[in-house]
Amino acid sequence: MKRTLTAFVCALVIGASLIAFAAVGASNDDKEIRDVVELYFKGAATSEAHYFEKAFDVANAHMKYVTKDQSGKEMVRIVPITDAIKGWTSRPPEKSWGKILSLDLVDDKMAVAKVEMLYRGTIYVDLLSLYKINGEWKIVNKVFVSRGRVPDAQ
Repeated sequence: MKRTLTAFVCALVIGASLIAFAAVGASNDDKEIRDVVELYFKGAATSEAHYFEKAFDVANAHMKYVTKDQSGKEMVRIVPITDAIKGWTSRPPEKSWGKILSLDLVDDKMAVAKVEMLYRGTIYVDLLSLYKINGEWKIVNKVFVSRGRVPDAQ
């Protein structure tokens, strides 16, 4: 009975230690992901390319959104993030803010952040896909919808 109890207590301690270790890793990833998203927000607020370039996997990331073709039919437009950054930084900054609505982390390697932001007088909701690449979190995909213009956003 004493050995069984000792084995049970040892298993409990080891299990609790593993859970605590996993929680520390997850919380560190959570902070790093939030920091990357904040770089994205800062780029939007300042129109400075280096913030976007730190947040995105510039060589591979894309932005996607629904638009209409010449006939009025909806289609998905895919824009390399380098082209999006050029557009975002081509004008002076305007009033902007962003907030993280939710964050899902998958196996400490992939994450999805749902964010809402005011950018150039319009409210957007983005889904940002992130990968941990060589130990560093990067946004690899951005899809968004517009919630419309905000009166007096400037």
